[in-house]
Amino acid sequence: MKAMPAEHGDSDPDMVEHTLQGGFRLLRFPPALEEAYVLARGADRTVKLILAGLIGAVLFCAIMVPDHVVAPQHMALSVGLRGGVFGGVVLLGLFVLHRLSMPRLNEWMVVPLTVLAAVIAAIQTQVDGREMAFARIVEITLVVAFATVFTRFWPMLVACLLMLAVHVQTLLVSPASADVLKPGITLMLVTTIAFGLYTTYTRERSDRQAWLLDLREQKLRASVDAGNRQLRTMARTDALTGTANRRAFDDALAQHLSESPSRHLALLLVDVDHFKAYNDHYGHQAGDRCLCRVADVLSACLRRPIDLLARWGGEEFAILLSEADEAVARQVADRICATVQAQNMAHAASSCATCVTVSIGVALSPADQPQQALALLHAADQALYRAKHDGRNRYTVSTDLREANAQPC
Repeated sequence: MKAMPAEHGDSDPDMVEHTLQGGFRLLRFPPALEEAYVLARGADRTVKLILAGLIGAVLFCAIMVPDHVVAPQHMALSVGLRGGVFGGVVLLGLFVLHRLSMPRLNEWMVVPLTVLAAVIAAIQTQVDGREMAFARIVEITLVVAFATVFTRFWPMLVACLLMLAVHVQTLLVSPASADVLKPGITLMLVTTIAFGLYTTYTRERSDRQAWLLDLREQKLRASVDAGNRQLRTMARTDALTGTANRRAFDDALAQHLSESPSRHLALLLVDVDHFKAYNDHYGHQAGDRCLCRVADVLSACLRRPIDLLARWGGEEFAILLSEADEAVARQVADRICATVQAQNMAHAASSCATCVTVSIGVALSPADQPQQALALLHAADQALYRAKHDGRNRYTVSTDLREANAQPC
């Protein structure tokens, strides 16, 4: 049997709330919500209907035992109707129900089966013809009681009306000698139908309301989770440039050094040259645009998703290159210097170029000499200081194995 998905994702939270507030006395939701409800309950309802059908067929066929006691002369008819007709129709219906997996149709398959059971009871009552045989029409009441256990309200209402029609027709053709039994049996059937309809209505209404409440809770939980994720992202993201912030960078560096201390790691500290002068000359809004553009360039210059770009503070950016040796670090640093300068962002207040440039300090953590975070940061900061001291618009590499050496861009 095909499993029906719980289609909750497309339901409008406002529609759910409106339905809860307005109620659903006719046991119907707005179309989109109704479709979601039917699909969400489909698989479970199909299993229950199949089990109910099998149990009902067994119980209905078991009535052949009292049939043999009351009217042994009609036993062949009883076997044919109960076992052959009803049992065969039930098995065919359950096969169709199992194969189609159509929740809306499945619910209404109860109607023909219950009416068939009522018709078979009426036929056997009329064939017998005796006064006391009319009492056997009480089977319709038993069918109503059994259907109440698992049927939804609207199919139950239709089935009850049809079974009541079968009962009335049986009253009309029954012998006058059975008149004494008719009021009591009819009252029993009507009472059972009333309680059955009330039970199915309240049960389905409760089930629908519970589903709506659960759906609302899921939506609220999803909203809260999304809000929490957004807060976590904001807490680790620089609001201006959209890059990682210093907290995220510190965590990533510490995690890398603790989990993979024996792997190559390159740290680049990037500083926008004479950025204070740029702000003073062009204004802070232009300065913000400049930082965002530089951040975009830096991001484009990274090699892989595992590399991390973060705003270190002010006009400084930090880059972590995982599993990168000195050659790779130099390539990235050189590419950054060249690409930033190629943007040709005018910088009239710069003393090292006519456009915006950057200085970069590079520190390496070789595989055979793992370092602590503070030591690596200090080395990169010292390399950046050397690059700025040597004229800016260049990068300087500092490692534990050699003295810092500056390379102009």
